[in-house]
Amino acid sequence: MQRGPSPIASDQPYLKLINRREQLGFKVEETYNLRDKNIIGRSPKNEIVLKDPFISSEHGRIWQSGGIYYLEDLGSKNGSLLNGQPVSGPSILKNGDKISFGQLEFLFVTEQK
Repeated sequence: MQRGPSPIASDQPYLKLINRREQLGFKVEETYNLRDKNIIGRSPKNEIVLKDPFISSEHGRIWQSGGIYYLEDLGSKNGSLLNGQPVSGPSILKNGDKISFGQLEFLFVTEQK
């Protein structure tokens, strides 16, 4: 389970926090490496644990299939956004996409500079 900061692998996609951490009332990491399957939410059983009170226990998921990453909301109360639009089904992710869960906004990064 990913609970602390982890180094970014050059070939591994990750989420980069856009929010200013010091303005949040809970702990959140700057980056989260993505595995092939990632459940995101408040539950400590998830691969990515986010303690935002506006995030459900199992809020959303990001997974990889055939080299393509997808985002899906898991029926969360407050929903998930992709580039400002509600996620209604599995959505393909591209480098630079903005993903929002609760009060948190992340950048999906697949390409290293």
